[in-house]
Amino acid sequence: TQYPSQTSNQIKLAYEVTSFTIHKMTNSSNEIFIIITLNSHELMIIPISNHLKNLLTSSSNNMNGKRNISPDSIHSFRRKITKGASIFVTDDINVALHIPRGELEIIRPRPLLISKMRYFLEKLDFRSAFRLVRTNRLDMNLLVDDDYQRFIENSKDFLNAVGYNNLKDGFHIFIAEINDLDSTVASDTYRPIYNAYQAMEISRTKTVSIQKPKKDKKNIICDLFKNLSLELYTNDMHSNPGLFSVFTACCIRKNPREIERVLLKIKEELDSEDQARINTAEKSIRQIFVIVDDKHKLFRESLGTYDKNLFLMVAKRAQIDPTEIAELLKRFEECQPLAFRNANIDIYLKRFDKALKNLAVSGHELALNEGIRIAKKEKKFAYFISCFTENDNYQSSDLYRKVCIEYAEVLAKSHGKLREAAIYMQFAGEFAKA
Repeated sequence: TQYPSQTSNQIKLAYEVTSFTIHKMTNSSNEIFIIITLNSHELMIIPISNHLKNLLTSSSNNMNGKRNISPDSIHSFRRKITKGASIFVTDDINVALHIPRGELEIIRPRPLLISKMRYFLEKLDFRSAFRLVRTNRLDMNLLVDDDYQRFIENSKDFLNAVGYNNLKDGFHIFIAEINDLDSTVASDTYRPIYNAYQAMEISRTKTVSIQKPKKDKKNIICDLFKNLSLELYTNDMHSNPGLFSVFTACCIRKNPREIERVLLKIKEELDSEDQARINTAEKSIRQIFVIVDDKHKLFRESLGTYDKNLFLMVAKRAQIDPTEIAELLKRFEECQPLAFRNANIDIYLKRFDKALKNLAVSGHELALNEGIRIAKKEKKFAYFISCFTENDNYQSSDLYRKVCIEYAEVLAKSHGKLREAAIYMQFAGEFAKA
């Protein structure tokens, strides 16, 4: 053709080359790349590696008149560039292209960015790696997937390095983008680059770590930072209030979300009578409303904490109809004692296991009848009876005996299970009926 070919030891690596350069990454590894522009308006990047050298040597010794290497045998990366662009200069992760109309265009090819990111990660410079990933819009999962075990072992350093006080930056950006996929394998963008690292051994560690993320990577990472942040916050609540935002974010980002747990922790902070901790809890509530779209779900979860102040605070921010709130409060406040009130809240939220547990300790006939109704409808008689056994004197309880008799009659009449019915009659002390 009218365009030259790029050769090494007189062996062709590429065709229709318009410009090329040999580029070495600065301040990082010994990784060297051949960067080429093609007449097809593409930028081609070829890592120089032992793998490539072996191909060249093998081809030189076995030419038989041919001086070409199959393109499939070379790990190269291509991207579209402006028509007619040629290489002007390269510097670290930047490639400056000269455009025919006289302008310069600076691009950052992903292979060079990944090389730089891996260098920072191997040096445990998590701040620089995070900034590089965020600035260049790479996948945040790469920070974990590049070496899963290294990330887990240095999670505390990572948290401190990227920062957590700004809800719009640092850790909060990272945790929002974490998913279960291994980006080095699942992504069409990054898989060829990491395949090249594995096949060509061009990294300083000579191979990509064999440690791979688990299938439930997202939940593992959330649990890791949730427990770490809560431990650090508990040790020094006043010096690191931002750690509570990490705990909140991890609870909300889990699948399924742990909204109830974080609300209970917020309740604990609100009840502390420490103004600093109360302020931290209020900030956490605002943070939850930013992350969670379903305001009604938050409203229901806050009701399930049995805390009136927290419920009113969340209801106000969720913009729930005040009339509905007033009716609910009136309905529940009429229920006494406290266990019976909590049971009615659980029934309203359809948390029947918790409702039966609260009804069992309420200690009056109305609660017992409601518990029997739910146990029949939801087929939870055995569980309801087990709730009474947590009391040391349950066998002498009239309520316990009545539930056992009721269940025995249901077993005998509705299911024909006479043997099981007899056992529950014995529990109730009705030996003749048994």
